[in-house]
Amino acid sequence: MLLMTKTSAEIVRQPAWHGLGTALDNAATSADALKRAKLSWNVAQSPVQWMESDGTLRVTDSYMCNYRDDNGTLLGIVGRGYTVVQNTDAFEFADHLIGEGVQYEYVGSNKGGKRVWLLAKMPERTILNDAYAPYLLFANGHDGNTAINVCMTPMRVACWNTMNLALRNAPQRWTFCHTTNVISRLGQARKTLESRSKPH
Repeated sequence: MLLMTKTSAEIVRQPAWHGLGTALDNAATSADALKRAKLSWNVAQSPVQWMESDGTLRVTDSYMCNYRDDNGTLLGIVGRGYTVVQNTDAFEFADHLIGEGVQYEYVGSNKGGKRVWLLAKMPERTILNDAYAPYLLFANGHDGNTAINVCMTPMRVACWNTMNLALRNAPQRWTFCHTTNVISRLGQARKTLESRSKPH
């Protein structure tokens, strides 16, 4: 699903994902954005279980199943040390920058919620006498194979392919594995972005 916001009185260009999307006004909160994009569910975990050929049920706590708590969709099998970063926490990261003039443009997911992403427009600044309005791109995954990525990019990401292109070409990028200290590391990156988002 994709969200799209209005800038002034105009819809921001065209919605991505082949025209699918929901229009939001500038006052929309991240909680409202998640709700409208159907991303307000949480990731739950349970130990991996399997049944042997004789019908014996086995359980291991070395691996965990990540699944959606709203419909039970399996998102991935992860190691015991994997730390879930909920969608609400991912959006809260950008919420801390809203006071600095950030505007949400797109937020979406693919593969049933295995991967989620958002794009926000940062305050305009002047570089070499040219107006420049970078974007904040945040990508997260719950499949066990996708790290958390945060970057500043000049690209207006409109789909998963352009998101990957923006990440590859970003002049600076923060990548976080889902380990036990991921939340504190996200906090450090947020402080860095807050200082850089202020217009000069």
